[in-house]
Amino acid sequence: MHNHYLLICIDIQEKLLPVMSDKEGVIKNANILLEASKLLDLDIFVSKQYVKGLGEFHKDIHLDKAKVVKTVEKTSFSVFGNLSEFLLESPHKTLVFFGIETHICVYQTIKDAKRHGAKCILIEDASSSRSSRNHKTALHALARNGVEILSTEQFLFGILKDAKHPSFKDISKLIK
Repeated sequence: MHNHYLLICIDIQEKLLPVMSDKEGVIKNANILLEASKLLDLDIFVSKQYVKGLGEFHKDIHLDKAKVVKTVEKTSFSVFGNLSEFLLESPHKTLVFFGIETHICVYQTIKDAKRHGAKCILIEDASSSRSSRNHKTALHALARNGVEILSTEQFLFGILKDAKHPSFKDISKLIK
């Protein structure tokens, strides 16, 4: 139905999340996106940075409620190397990013995706950095480079388009 979107969840891990400037917002909005992925049939691509040092995905992030199609471990800051192989065989035309840290792994991945011609969206309220200044700096740089910066609600209601959408009530419940 909405398979031209691929959601990319970046590095929301045990040792990273607790030191983020807006960890509560990341938990809340990442989980909304993850649960919405099943309701709206949106594929999720998940990356984990240096698991040995940073741990697994944080226990408050509900990957089990998501439509995860691929999970990769990486040591490079950009996940695009792993992602580009996956995209060769996928129907996805728009990449929708969220995760941590906005100014490092998220930023470098989006820059690489843009260089390869991908249409990119960043979900701002499901992303964060240790310092809010670094988060804002990355948002401004990405927006200047043609990345659409949206909130979780903005993105999801943009997909729904109408209160008559079959998933409208379920998505509305997630957001409240």
